[in-house]
Amino acid sequence: MNIQKEFREQCAPAKPNFQDCEKVDHRETNDNYRGELFRYGRFRIITCKDSIQWILQRDFSGPERLRGSQWRAIAYCTTRKALARLWDNQPQSVAADFSALPENFSVGGEAA
Repeated sequence: MNIQKEFREQCAPAKPNFQDCEKVDHRETNDNYRGELFRYGRFRIITCKDSIQWILQRDFSGPERLRGSQWRAIAYCTTRKALARLWDNQPQSVAADFSALPENFSVGGEAA
């Protein structure tokens, strides 16, 4: 074997394996949206991309999910009380503890 070729093969940097990486997306409709706070079944709560409100979303994809999840907004709110009320009114929802969230959403997601 050629010594130079052997050296190159041994010292070559490993190729990154992007399939193992968890992909985080900036699009609110994406299944891997970076602003997701809570998910149960076909419902989830996210922080909007502009950090001005919480959004309650539902996955409207079919059971076979040929094109992946299709998250769509069904409600927008800026208060924790409204968010909890909207969540509790959804079918198949579980009790969620929103006490860690601020009472009111303000720009940047900080308490008003």
